Amino acid sequence: MEEIANLFDLSSKVVETSKKAEEEISNIFENINNIALYNQAKVLNAFKEEKVSRNAFW
Repeated sequence: MEEIANLFDLSSKVVETSKKAEEEISNIFENINNIALYNQAKVLNAFKEEKVSRNAFW
């Protein structure tokens, strides 16, 4: 983050505020990621059950 702050000449207050915001919403992003992983597993399982192979996508 410091490299980006230096590149854009951001103040330390902006950097601190952005880090705090990231920490506060990290659980939201973790929840979104968990939902995405679950949905991906459901899709892969459906492909397996329907015997869809990679050849179906060529």
